[in-house]
Amino acid sequence: MADPSMTRPMTVTVKDDKAVLLTSGGIHYDLTRVAPQVYAGGYWVKIRADLSVVPKRLTISNDDRSCTWIATSP
Repeated sequence: MADPSMTRPMTVTVKDDKAVLLTSGGIHYDLTRVAPQVYAGGYWVKIRADLSVVPKRLTISNDDRSCTWIATSP
């Protein structure tokens, strides 16, 4: 059900030990560094941006991980 909004461009902006995920609809999620080049956050929706791997990976899932969405970027 979330796929149409999830396939739109998203931007991850990193500053200091924090990152912000911004969706094309204007919604932003604050992320905290949990490892070098890895940022995570969220309450009911868990977000993890792993910028340490190639290709970069964005994982979004619900609390119990029964629904997970993964995207990569060069």
